Amino acid sequence: MVKTAPKPATKPVVYKKPASVPAKIEPAEIEDANDGDAALALADAEKYGQKLGREDVAIPRIVILQSNSPQCNPAHGKYLEDARQGMIMNTVTNELWDGKNGVMVVPIAYRRAHYQWPPRGKEGAQTAAMGPAKDWGPVEPEGPEFYRDEKNRLRLYTTPGKPQDKDHLITATAEYIVQVAGQTNFYPAILSMSRTQLKKARNWNGAMRNVAVKHPSGNGFFNPAWFYFAYNLTTVPESNSEGNWFGWSIKQGPKTTSLPGGRKVYEDSKALHELWMSGGITSAPVEAEYAEEAPEDENAPI
Repeated sequence: MVKTAPKPATKPVVYKKPASVPAKIEPAEIEDANDGDAALALADAEKYGQKLGREDVAIPRIVILQSNSPQCNPAHGKYLEDARQGMIMNTVTNELWDGKNGVMVVPIAYRRAHYQWPPRGKEGAQTAAMGPAKDWGPVEPEGPEFYRDEKNRLRLYTTPGKPQDKDHLITATAEYIVQVAGQTNFYPAILSMSRTQLKKARNWNGAMRNVAVKHPSGNGFFNPAWFYFAYNLTTVPESNSEGNWFGWSIKQGPKTTSLPGGRKVYEDSKALHELWMSGGITSAPVEAEYAEEAPEDENAPI
């Protein structure tokens, strides 16, 4: 049974994100198939191509930029000249999409996580910037070491029975492995939704579960794999008593196989699903600046 603790007497401290300069990775150019260099590269690709394991490549995350995102701050080391709040960004390549037009994704699989976040104040700033301290898995953790604070957020005691500002937060998070329509091709990425966006995740899950496709035999309908359809993700302004931010808007798009190169995207999605379900996909770290995309609204399990 999780107990509700009295409001801590200590004052919250202000977290200042450490400056760091990301290595901006530009999309690879597409070589002309009739170019002599391309033919030479093709002949050498299999013999000399670099072999990388899953631990050597970071699967990027797709996030919404907010007004306080470092990419929107000219004084920050991560500043991007073209970045604006409400835009969508790839956290590895820094590829940007306008929030109004959005980005097309093909959903593949889903998991629940409960991330343990260190405080964003001085004592935990460095750890928070690196990512969560722990993933407690799909089920919300329980026990005497946990309590609810005055905002109904789940926390982990640093000192048993004594609520403090430095106590870690446990945040329920919906995570999807998707294929994203980039500038030149589709590629895998992680899409996370937490805090106010958990309701969006529940609604999306319900919509995909209720998709009905007519059976090839003509008798009845069936629910296809999630990657049967692509979806368009845009961003919309939202607010509550805690503040203002941009959240997700999700609309069903065309059948995946109807997209340019859609057959390959569909087949790749099957392979990615198997990797995801077996734990064979390593994603780029969740960073605090992207995880807390909106003020707390609820911390209910999905």
